[in-house]
Amino acid sequence: MIRAPFAPTLASALFAATALLTPCVADASDVPKPLASAQSSGAWVRTIVDDMKLFHDAPCAVLDALPGWGSGASWPEATPRPSGWQYAIPWTHVIADTGSPNGKGYPWRVPGPYTGNQAPNTRVQQRDLQMWWLLSDGRWVLGSHNNAMEPVLYPLHWAEGTERRGTDVWRNEARNGGGVSMRSIGREAYAKHLWHTWGAPHKVPDGAVGAVTVFFMRKILDDPSGPDDRARARLLAGGAGDWYRDTATLTAPKVQGKNVLYMGFSRLKYVTNDWQLFGWTSLTEAQLRANPPPVFGLSP
Repeated sequence: MIRAPFAPTLASALFAATALLTPCVADASDVPKPLASAQSSGAWVRTIVDDMKLFHDAPCAVLDALPGWGSGASWPEATPRPSGWQYAIPWTHVIADTGSPNGKGYPWRVPGPYTGNQAPNTRVQQRDLQMWWLLSDGRWVLGSHNNAMEPVLYPLHWAEGTERRGTDVWRNEARNGGGVSMRSIGREAYAKHLWHTWGAPHKVPDGAVGAVTVFFMRKILDDPSGPDDRARARLLAGGAGDWYRDTATLTAPKVQGKNVLYMGFSRLKYVTNDWQLFGWTSLTEAQLRANPPPVFGLSP
């Protein structure tokens, strides 16, 4: 069943618990200056709002393995923090689209055909994964920032312990706009896989009333002198975060629903050739417009 936007109920579909990353704490150079006004941030606040209100662009390849999968077949949502849980971690994923019959009957925003990733010379570049917390006194606190995402590829069925490290298709993009990139998502040696990465687990600050996760992606060429096949890379991306129960969870095996619970998920939308912001939030549109988060990385 398709739920309405911002539904507070828990998804019944399977979602993978996030692996632990060595904390990537923001240094002084990461801390942005606040924007001058809410007006100057109108366009990208609208993007975050749309990423929580609109349905997914297209069916994702996870539906090949998990019909009705939450982060690919339900409306975006934000899951409340369980009472007493202490930590959070942001995450993102990039998945090829699919023409699977399991994707029929949903209100996809972009019509097919859905042909997956047929582009051997295309990479997805990602940078500035950040999670911000709005406090009850109106201040924003940076919880996590990551600009060196891990090369972790999960199978479409999300079975923990079967993920692979795609170091052979990972590339540092520090001299090309920042962040890192991956190729072969959902094809070649990594057919039936998606790129899943995350920021640092961190303690939820006292007085937190809600959170925002933001990151940026685009498609680039693996070999700039090779053919431009980016139009054949039909790749979807989205993100959100996970709740962690306690300090012990940081190093313990992660079990979804026991010591880890997903914070929700944004809509999946197509990665384009231009830098694009992807957002998730547990806050309302009114809260974001009245006091927008001091997002950084808007200009690479």
